Amino acid sequence: MTVGLVSATSVPFTSIPLGKTTFQITTSVGRCLHTYDLRRGLNLVFISRPQTPAPITATVAWKERVLAAWGGGTIRDETGVWIFQRGKQCSVLEIPPASVETIKEIIVFGSWIVARCSTRIEVWKSDNYEHYTTITPVAWRNAATGDPLSGGICNMPTFLNKILVGKSDGSVDIWNVSTGKLVYTILSSDLSSGAVTALQPTPALALVAIARANSSITIQDIRTDKNIMRLDARNVHAANISSISFRTDGHGAGEDGQEPGVMATAGTDSSDVTLWDLNNEGRVAGILHGAHNPPSSTHKGLSVSGGISKVEFLPGQDVMVTSGLDNALKTWIFDANSLSAVPRILHCRSGHAAPITKLAFMPTNSEDADATGKWVLSAGKDQSLWGWSIRRDGQSSELSQGPVRKKAKKLGLLGKSLEVDSSISLEELKAPEITCFACSLNRDGGMGAAPGAGGIWANVASKKGTTDTSENGLTGWESIVTGHRGDKYARTWFWGRKRAGRWAFETADSTEVSSVAVSSCGTFALVASTGGSISMFNLQSGILRQRFPAPLTPAQAQRLKLAQPDTLEHHAGTSRFRAGEGRHRRAVTGLMVDPLNRTVISCGLDGKIKFWDFQTGMLRDEIDWSPMAAITASQYYKASDLVALGCDDLSIRIIDVETKKLVRELWGCLGQISDFCFSNDGRWIVSASMDSVIRVWDLPTSHLINAFWVESPCTALAFSDTGEYLATAHADSVGINLWNNRTLFTHVPTRMIKEDEIIEATLPTTSGESGQGLLNAAFEQSDVETEDDEDLFAENQASAIHTLSNDLVTLSLVPKARWQTLLHLSEIKARNKPIEPPKAPEKAPFFLPSLTSGDSIRQSKPLTNDTAVPKQSSNPSNALSRISRPSLVSSSRSQFTILLHTFATSVSQQQQEDPEPLVSHLAALAPAAADIEIRSLASLDEMAGFVQALTARLKQKKDYELVQTWMSVFLRCHGREIIGGGEEMEALTEALKEWREEQGKEGKRLGELVGYCSGVLGWLRSLMGIPRLVGHLQPYATDVTLGYKDDKGRRTSDNDPAGSSSVVIDGPGLAYHIYYRLVANTARSLNAFDAAPSYQEIGTGVTTYLAGLKAHQVQIKHIYFDGYLPKRKRDIRLARLESYLNNLVKFQKQHPKGLQVSKCTSRPSRDASELFASSPSISPTLRGMPAPPFLVPAVLDALANSEYASITELVPGEADIYCASAAKGSDGLVLTGDSDMLVHNIGKHGAVVFFNNLEFKRSGESPGHDSVVTANIFHPAEIAQRLGLPNLQRLAYEVKVDPTIGFSEATRRAREPSKNPARLRVFLEEYEIDPLTFTVPVPSQHPNPFLDPRLSELILQLSSTENQEVHVYLPFLIDDPSRSSAWGISSAIRYLTYNLLCFYNPNPMGDITEISRKGFRILPSAIPLSSSSISNEVEALTSYMQETQEHLPNLMPTLRYRIFALRETYRWYITSDRNPPSQSIIVCALTCEYPKSTMTWEDIHLEAQIQAVLYALRMMKQSVTCLLTLRSIHSKAGVLKDLNEMLEDLPSLSELIPSRGELAMLYNATPGFDQMQTSIVAFVSNPTGGNGRE
Repeated sequence: MTVGLVSATSVPFTSIPLGKTTFQITTSVGRCLHTYDLRRGLNLVFISRPQTPAPITATVAWKERVLAAWGGGTIRDETGVWIFQRGKQCSVLEIPPASVETIKEIIVFGSWIVARCSTRIEVWKSDNYEHYTTITPVAWRNAATGDPLSGGICNMPTFLNKILVGKSDGSVDIWNVSTGKLVYTILSSDLSSGAVTALQPTPALALVAIARANSSITIQDIRTDKNIMRLDARNVHAANISSISFRTDGHGAGEDGQEPGVMATAGTDSSDVTLWDLNNEGRVAGILHGAHNPPSSTHKGLSVSGGISKVEFLPGQDVMVTSGLDNALKTWIFDANSLSAVPRILHCRSGHAAPITKLAFMPTNSEDADATGKWVLSAGKDQSLWGWSIRRDGQSSELSQGPVRKKAKKLGLLGKSLEVDSSISLEELKAPEITCFACSLNRDGGMGAAPGAGGIWANVASKKGTTDTSENGLTGWESIVTGHRGDKYARTWFWGRKRAGRWAFETADSTEVSSVAVSSCGTFALVASTGGSISMFNLQSGILRQRFPAPLTPAQAQRLKLAQPDTLEHHAGTSRFRAGEGRHRRAVTGLMVDPLNRTVISCGLDGKIKFWDFQTGMLRDEIDWSPMAAITASQYYKASDLVALGCDDLSIRIIDVETKKLVRELWGCLGQISDFCFSNDGRWIVSASMDSVIRVWDLPTSHLINAFWVESPCTALAFSDTGEYLATAHADSVGINLWNNRTLFTHVPTRMIKEDEIIEATLPTTSGESGQGLLNAAFEQSDVETEDDEDLFAENQASAIHTLSNDLVTLSLVPKARWQTLLHLSEIKARNKPIEPPKAPEKAPFFLPSLTSGDSIRQSKPLTNDTAVPKQSSNPSNALSRISRPSLVSSSRSQFTILLHTFATSVSQQQQEDPEPLVSHLAALAPAAADIEIRSLASLDEMAGFVQALTARLKQKKDYELVQTWMSVFLRCHGREIIGGGEEMEALTEALKEWREEQGKEGKRLGELVGYCSGVLGWLRSLMGIPRLVGHLQPYATDVTLGYKDDKGRRTSDNDPAGSSSVVIDGPGLAYHIYYRLVANTARSLNAFDAAPSYQEIGTGVTTYLAGLKAHQVQIKHIYFDGYLPKRKRDIRLARLESYLNNLVKFQKQHPKGLQVSKCTSRPSRDASELFASSPSISPTLRGMPAPPFLVPAVLDALANSEYASITELVPGEADIYCASAAKGSDGLVLTGDSDMLVHNIGKHGAVVFFNNLEFKRSGESPGHDSVVTANIFHPAEIAQRLGLPNLQRLAYEVKVDPTIGFSEATRRAREPSKNPARLRVFLEEYEIDPLTFTVPVPSQHPNPFLDPRLSELILQLSSTENQEVHVYLPFLIDDPSRSSAWGISSAIRYLTYNLLCFYNPNPMGDITEISRKGFRILPSAIPLSSSSISNEVEALTSYMQETQEHLPNLMPTLRYRIFALRETYRWYITSDRNPPSQSIIVCALTCEYPKSTMTWEDIHLEAQIQAVLYALRMMKQSVTCLLTLRSIHSKAGVLKDLNEMLEDLPSLSELIPSRGELAMLYNATPGFDQMQTSIVAFVSNPTGGNGRE
């Protein structure tokens, strides 16, 4: 279909009253008619169909019908007049064979339909639509230069069978259409007046208004041929008058406006409507300036359609209607008591007035997923920006640019008499033509967005002083940024308010804006110029935030060079990018920002693609295609990190952002590429070029899979996010064409097509009949569609892949939309149900002819034996079902019934059950036909046979989704009969039982298969390190037995080399492995939040796992944990935190109202033996949540209190390095989850085992053994030797540089010298570090090995003698991502800890930088250190904690510290002037019992805040203990001792942060806790003890 067309042609509108309440106005938009209802605010009510064969040239409304003339002009063109009623064609006028002239005007009066052509007049009878006669007026002798009938035809209300025809010589002929004779000719009194341009009868009898080419208007009495009044409109009309109308409500004229006599005139060469008062010889009562756009003008190169095609007063109303060549239809109303004779606007429907140049589907914000694919944003040559709704036409609107017309009226641009400056046009008051735009709705405030105090594009932020953006921070800000032709400013727009925004961003070099972009978060706008500059602005404040490259002072550049020399090196070669360098040398044609706001991608006419650091503005990488190609446009597909680049050599190139490699080149366009885009799934590239061909490429195969030629070149296109529509705009149209995506409801092959297979396509119409929607395909006539579908199904079956294995489930090739439509068919029918009953025909003959009366009744299909209705019989066998009467051959049985009977017969005869014919036939039916066949199962035998067929198909493991759909429809249609049956339903009951049993087996098996695949995929994804390396090396791994024991726990052999190997374990990998095993083996959990195990369970699981290894005589030598991560890991850590945040945001969107949780008394139990089973998969319902924030510290606590404390070590570096060193020295195994371990040097006999490849198997497989430990082992040295490599480091490097290459290619590259030695050297440095010579500065005495890793890293950084930045990466809490981070609650306690560490640190330090969540981003925040008030802060904290201890003396420490954390949280809300949690929420947090077993996100956030306070206390206790142990503090130790004494009873992490079930057990074990709740809540809600704390 086509949207955006209102009155896009010069054909005038036509109107007709509909009863006494409203009017319907019909406009022409080419080959269709649009009908609008005035009472509904000009809402579109009808669109005519089918479309006419040629453009419509004239229309007229008559009764409930609309007549539309089309075609003509040349001998070869057809002409015709079609009649529409309620948008549907109901009849056709008979056209004389010799008539080829274009019909320019039609009128209907009495029993006549009269049409005016250029030289003749055609007449039809209105009762039977038969052609009556043709009238040919005598041509004027000087009419050779034009048409004799120049303009105007009308009838006089009181003159029977008479019409008036205006001629080019200025005369008016009066013809009798009944006799075909000329009655009289009214001659012009002025021979120089020119041709007649308009005729209109007046409300007074026998008077007609005649307008001529010299802008004169004559009121003529046709009875006496006298000139009653002559008006000269040359002073108010710049050109011809083409439309006249009279007001008939009896008001508007005279001094008081209460007299009749108002006439309105307008013309196509003017934008004004002139209102005349015909009393007292006539005068101009008023001029409606700028009713529509001014006529087309080439002033300063600008060209926009304009002028008025028709003006009309509605009969008996004070409403005037105008239509213009600017694609607009407007209604105007005259106020009753107004002193002005000029009306005001009432309604307006409009669109672009010039061809469209840019298109895009609006993205969806995080709160309005239903709006996906609903809105199209377009920009045109008319300098306007429009938003189009493809669901509700009335919601479409133009984005306002402010009071442009008011300014134009002040300058006189909308009225000739007021013109003051001819050097300015109306177009120049608007923003210039839009050449590019970008949008993100994540921060759009909707209608509530504050527009700001300043004017539009006023750049208030550039003025001195601060900009108040607090209001915008609450309501949102601009979401659209546009670039304009010849303008150095990029402008912002509010989408929700549909108006211009506050900012106009200037390019850095003051050259024209060439490209714009908006970050995914909606906060930043990027503007590029034709001079090569790129600037980034904050959309909320309008402040410049960054430039690319970032300009630096000489001092900054020198300091950056000394501090970070590695960042200046280009990763792909030996060239270097220094700060301030890398700017584009020519125009920037594309700007993109990755979803995480880490990389900015730009491309330009200089042939270069540049990758910039979002934060620093420095150039990271570059791809150079010059002088081979210049890049003219770009498109970014964020989901796959692919960038498509249009080049001036007529190709489209695709690059992978991650690898910086060219992955595809698409050739085939024969003209300049005007636009291109990705499909919604990133699989296709759709392009348009100036050769008028739209092409579709399949990216995986690089095949051109579709191409079609259109009449006019496509200038812009866009693909909807839902994949339903492709929107295109064309050079000669002001509308937007929408094309359906056929792949949603039919099979489309992806074979490569050739240029000679390009087909010609007709552009869609507003009625959409050129395309085919999903519902139309579903409800077409079954006899036509079934034949097509059977051919399609046969083709699909011929190319189908047979089942590869009996263990697999095969789905059908039936399109997803087809069986989904069948599932929801009743809802679709209810939605499409007519709102009014059908009306009986107005007139019908009394005697109706019979079917046998001859050929008077045309039958679409003759009756045959196959379709004849069987006669009724008294035979009682007729009561039997169709299956029970096999001998009765009834022609009324459908093919479905015959196939069902055949299958039932084979089942009853115990033959092979093959439902293939029945299933194939049912699958080929349309959804409506399949629904009818299932509903037609009238007998129990038929129902039983149908269920047996579905069961047999299940056993074949084919068409799984179809079988589920058919059974769902069957149960919905026949469920009541099945439930209410008796003994006669035994066969059906048995069939259903068999179905249920088979369905249970298949459902369980399918779940296991999906779970297995998900588990394998999850394992591969969970492997840190180098992607795809493990997959490449998997064939070289060997299966061995690590250890085993007999039923007495004794080892049966001590000579097994595999079993005697020692094992070194990667501690963090062990912690995460046990966590995911526990989640996967959770039973009855409601969601991922509910499935999370407690820290106590995780610690027990770790020790149980290690005990299992030890029981099988596997020697565990070391367990290493990271105590410090180097700076090079910062990007990886930030990316991991961003990933956690994205998962949490997504999880919240899936559960916006909260999370259901199990009751504390019914917490799912976990069997520790499941830790040793084969790798289970995590159910999809239990995924999506980040791991617990304190997972590793909890495991360290558990190991510290176990027999494995002596072999557990927190190392001052990465655990990988120490694991590799230990394995190298003992030729042992490394048990890890990181694929990087394969690259480390672990010795000649060292080996690597991944956690998921280690299994505990019981019995059977090894005679005499109770259980064994098996593993899939990688020997890196042996694998490298087999590959002919010295080690695996070069292979890993090649795989990391280009993960897309195959294993053989990576091996070949590894054997050759590196093309980039510098980059290889940087890669190898990470794996060549020896822990004995580790260069990270550490104190002479290592801290307590059981410190938390985060605190260990902090102390190591503080102990360094080098002047380095100190970073603290706070664990990622599970809180509400839409609120401020829960870590803010404990900031005071953490800051005090940092000050203590720095105060007692001998090395002077600067600020500490914390990295945590800030809103929807992970950002650093600097913490200034101060030791001036440490004593006071420590005293206030101890006093505050002492108050809690005194108030609750008998509570165990776990409960007391939790209440303290809850009170501290409440105090933080009070001191921050925020609304604290309600008492009901506090009670829930205390009792762990939530209403309806649902934790709201407020409950979750409060729990995270409590954990933040408790962990901050843990950090303080460990810091104080470390200081007292390692530092000589002498007199300053008093404060530390007080804190240490206060925190002495702080429990371990598993007790400090228990699960809800464990916490409930503690409450139950506390005597009288129920009676204490009220006082505890009052104590928490009144944190008076915190008055002295800040």
